[in-house]
Formats: sequence, structure tokens, C-alpha cells
Amino acid sequence: MKKDVIRYYKHFFATAKSNPNIIDALYEKIPDFVLETLTDEMLWKDFVSLSESAIDTSGTNENISVINLLKGIKNGTWWVNQINNNPSIIRKVLNKLTAKYLEEFIIELTKVGSKVWKDSDYQNAITYSLEMKDTLKNGVVENRFVYWTGFLEKEKKFEVGFTIHSYEDGNWAPSESGSQTLGINEAFTPLRIPDDKEAYFIPTIVANYFTEKQMDEDRWTVLNNIAAGLLPEFEASAFKSFSSLATKLRYSKYLRVLGKNPAFQKILVELSSTRYMAKYLSLEEEAAVRLYKSAYYSNLNRALRGEIAMTEEYKVYKELLNNALKKLPKTSSSTFYRLERMSPEMLKKEYVVGKVIEKKGFTSSTYDYMSAEEMMYDDLGFNVLIKITGKNGKNIEATSLLNAEREVLFKSNTKFIVEEIKPIPNPVNPGEDIMFIKLIEK
Repeated sequence: MKKDVIRYYKHFFATAKSNPNIIDALYEKIPDFVLETLTDEMLWKDFVSLSESAIDTSGTNENISVINLLKGIKNGTWWVNQINNNPSIIRKVLNKLTAKYLEEFIIELTKVGSKVWKDSDYQNAITYSLEMKDTLKNGVVENRFVYWTGFLEKEKKFEVGFTIHSYEDGNWAPSESGSQTLGINEAFTPLRIPDDKEAYFIPTIVANYFTEKQMDEDRWTVLNNIAAGLLPEFEASAFKSFSSLATKLRYSKYLRVLGKNPAFQKILVELSSTRYMAKYLSLEEEAAVRLYKSAYYSNLNRALRGEIAMTEEYKVYKELLNNALKKLPKTSSSTFYRLERMSPEMLKKEYVVGKVIEKKGFTSSTYDYMSAEEMMYDDLGFNVLIKITGKNGKNIEATSLLNAEREVLFKSNTKFIVEEIKPIPNPVNPGEDIMFIKLIEK
């Protein structure tokens, strides 16, 4: 039965010779199993033909025809190259689509890209907004950011940028306004769209459509529906991405062990699209630094101090994080601050003036005294303020989940000399004393 249907369709496609008035009806109700038999070359030829004719719902619904055609794509890379070389074809179709079908077309078009975009494409994607962004001063708009994408017809590429509209006391200040170009993209280069739930990506040519098309109040409904359609796609893509990363790094002992940890896996996938320390660290090393900033550090350091069992995961992680800290540049600061909670007995046992101590775990600190003081306001349980003079602390705030801490991290097994111990007035509660300890890195 299916063979007969396929033969029937192929006969009519052959006699139609890409005539849009015939092939539109063929694609409108084409069965999936027939679509699977059509080559990408044939699909592209028919897509170009349909772009030259009317796309509406009168008679044959060409909106459905072009959407169905996209669903038949086999070689996404080949199609992306065709679109990059002939962006006007997609621009024509986008401008002819009935609004009701726009979001479905964009979702299908983006799926083509999501299957072929590489890690580097996600990493280098320009962050873009499909809506205006306002900054306020005293409740009044001070700056309005409007992102735009313009078509460079001669180059067949797209300029991506934003314009800042500045205001003084609610009135537009043209002398303070201006535009900035963020990059020149090809039609299918992905743009990163931040969302409340997660980021998703769209081809640059889609952003160009929204720049040029003046939509009515349905605009935000369309955008929300596109986001709803694409977020699950990119969530699924993230897990596929991890599988891809795992394949690339399959000989890594770090990934073999840490890849079983869901938190590490999630961070690795996130960093595959947005890197912060790529200049210095491998993907795995940066993931290790990020993981330290989660609740992971607590049990890790307990294990390193011998308070709980040392697992293979902690051993592997310790090595990976130390490797990362070794590669990061030294901070320009030499004075750091750290807070601890210690009983008098613990303090007396661990800290003795003149004694060389070895911190089995990783030592976290901040180069900003005010940050340490703010932490004391947030948690009155801290009763020990440690001042560290050192040269090997590494600034990890670029990938920190709590950048306000201005965090500097020392490798495990770092040795310090205890230079001074004394009580001082508590900075946040002068009526009480806290212990002040001065350490010098050995």
C-alpha cells in the first residue's frame, strides 16, 4: 500500500516539475513516509519554487506546505549552507506566511539548526533580546535598549546590534543615544535568547524578520509560543550535547567518574554553550570550578579533612580542581579574608602562633574585606576572621554563582604559617569579640 502511495506522489512530483500551483497541494497533505523518500536537493528546489508564489490559506494552504517540506529535511548541514548562500529565499517565505503559522515555521526552521550547530556555535552566539529592555532611575526610564538585525544585501549577511535610547527626566535625549554593532552573522548563525526558564537559540534570519516586521499585539503571543516550542527542544538538545561531549572526552578519567554526577553533567552542558574561563581552562576544568561553588564544596572538604569517607569521585575531583587552579592566573591582590565558625577548643587545637598548618581541603577566601563583612551581617554564626597574606590564591569569581563574594581559592594542602591570634571587636556587633587570625602562605 505504502509503495503505491509513494509511486503515486513521485509520479505527480515528476510531472509537476516544481510548478508551485501543483506541488503546494502535494506537500499540504503529504504522508511522512512519502516525505522521507524525497531528497534534500528536490526539497530545496520545491521550497524555492513555493517562495516565489503566494503563501496563504485560500484554496491550498501553502503555509502547511512549506512547514511540511521543512520536516522532510535530512541533511541539515547542506540546508544551512543553502540558506546562508540564499537568505532571500527564507526572507520571502517569512514575509508571506500567515501569522497563525509563523511560529510553527520558525520552530521547524530552528530545529534544522539545532541539529547541526556545534559547541563553538553556541559558545560564540551573540546574546540578543526580542523585546525592549529598560533601565530605570527613580522609577523613570533612563535607558531603553532595542536590539536589531539588519540585512546586508550585497554581502548576504546580517548585522546584529542594539540602539540605546537615553532619557532625561522622562524626555528623550538624542545626544546621549547611540547604536552599537555586536557582530556580522550569516543567516543561520544562532543568536542566544535569554528566557525566564532557560536560554534558547534562533537563527539570525529569524531575528531579522522581527526587526523588519511591524507586528500588532499578537507579537508577544507569537514570541511566547516560539519560546514554549523551542525550550523543550533545547533542553533535549542539552542532554544530546552531553552525550556528544562524553564521546569527545571518553578517554578522560575525570569525565568517566564525574560524568555520573548529575550536577557536574548539568554544568558541563551549560558551559558547552557559554564559557567564562576558556582562555585558561579546559571544559572539564571550568566545570570543576563551577561545581565547587555549589553545595559540593562542603562534603568535599570534609572528606579531604578525613571527617567523612573519601570516595573515588572526591579523589578525581580534587585532582581536576587543583589542575584548574594551577592554570588560572594569579590575582593582583596579596591580602585575603576568610570567615570560620570554631569552638574555643577547635581553635586552640588548630591555630598556634608560629605553627605551620596544612589545610587539607581547599581554602576559600575573598580579596574584598567589605564582602567578608557583609557575610558576617548575613550569618552571625561566624566567630573567626582570618587574614591571609598569600601569592597563590586564584580568582574564580568569573564562573562563581555568587560573584558578590569576590572569591579567591587556594589549592588543597596549601601550607600557612600562623603569625598572629588575638580577639578583636566584632565588626558587625562591637559589643562582642571575635578571634582574629593572621596567616602567611608558606
